[in-house]
Amino acid sequence: MSTFGKSIITDSQGHDVEVGLFGAMKITEPDSQISAVFNAALEPRDYVQIIEGSGHLTPRYNRSMLKVGSAGIGLADITTTKHLRYRTGSTIETTFTAGWIGNYESANAADVAFMGLFDDYDGVFMGYKGQSFIVGYRNVFADNGVGNEPDVTEIIAPDWDVTRVHRYRIRFAYLGVGNITFEYHNGKAWVHIHTFMTDGTLTDRTHVGGAILPMRCKVDITAGNTAYIATASWNGATYSKNNYIQDHPHYVEGVDTIVPGAVEKAILAIRSSTTYVGFPNKISSQLLTAEFATASEGLYRVKVYGYPPGGVITDLPGVSYTDLFPGTSPLQADKTVANTEVASITGELMFGTFIAVPSSGTGVAKSTADFERIQMVANPGNEFLITLEQIHAGAGTDTFAYGMLYADLG
Repeated sequence: MSTFGKSIITDSQGHDVEVGLFGAMKITEPDSQISAVFNAALEPRDYVQIIEGSGHLTPRYNRSMLKVGSAGIGLADITTTKHLRYRTGSTIETTFTAGWIGNYESANAADVAFMGLFDDYDGVFMGYKGQSFIVGYRNVFADNGVGNEPDVTEIIAPDWDVTRVHRYRIRFAYLGVGNITFEYHNGKAWVHIHTFMTDGTLTDRTHVGGAILPMRCKVDITAGNTAYIATASWNGATYSKNNYIQDHPHYVEGVDTIVPGAVEKAILAIRSSTTYVGFPNKISSQLLTAEFATASEGLYRVKVYGYPPGGVITDLPGVSYTDLFPGTSPLQADKTVANTEVASITGELMFGTFIAVPSSGTGVAKSTADFERIQMVANPGNEFLITLEQIHAGAGTDTFAYGMLYADLG
């Protein structure tokens, strides 16, 4: 097995001392941005799940392991809604457990069973393609934005048992280019599998189009055989401080007439778009703070509900999102829903804050929400619905105002 590109040395005691791909010795734990275990129900706001035909996502062994595969023709595909965000000059590292089990020797050429840090357009991955075990990377977009560039892959002849669950690691640097290294752990040390040398080898392109990537496990079987990946946990990290908020946060505000009643009323619907400036959106938005105020006498509660992609329209038919800041932010909203009754709410209640106006009816009350403290993040496709609930009725002007500060995570 080749050791070219290996970046592991040992200290005087024989212990591994690792050097990052930019030459700096690792002396801290990685900054984990994606951490996935499967010992609870797969939350739709955390994972995009696609099941077709005989595909399945099956928890096993007291939910300590997830079986992703197909017993016949089918697709099982699970992707984190969180994306690992690259920091300039830092090593990107993804680690995961995996075992490739099944009749891969009978696979069609189009069959895949991939694990890694990738989506349909970019990323790094490893696993079976057809009957071959491969490592690879992708950047499908050419200069004109058309997806026509093929994956770059290398066939591997494993000298370890891929049907047994091992720890795997994929690391790469990204300043447009940077070598991509694949490794597995043999129980004693990390063992090099392959390195793609991209420094000085690519012309007028980058190895990955955008190094903001989700973790994903995909098994797509077009033949009538059984194949699956057994996996227990995933991690995506960089070796840098968690300083993702951009220099220029965005501020959203509104003033509406909202007449409190027995049924909750919508204030605002928010969505992180799945596309941005003509490409798939990979940018999450951190909701920072918000203020809510009313001059309507009584006691009220402002609630924030979280939904998976496409979820709000179930509770609020006709919701239609527009860009808040076209071309500079992927966050969208529908402000026209204000004062609409929401009779049935299927979203998950994530936050609530109270507003009380004295019975004199002459005051204005406000409440501040610290969304950053509870890490309320809109990942691509995530939706939120903000509502007003009347707890004790009173008189007043029914004027409601809000202001919200958020920042896109780049």
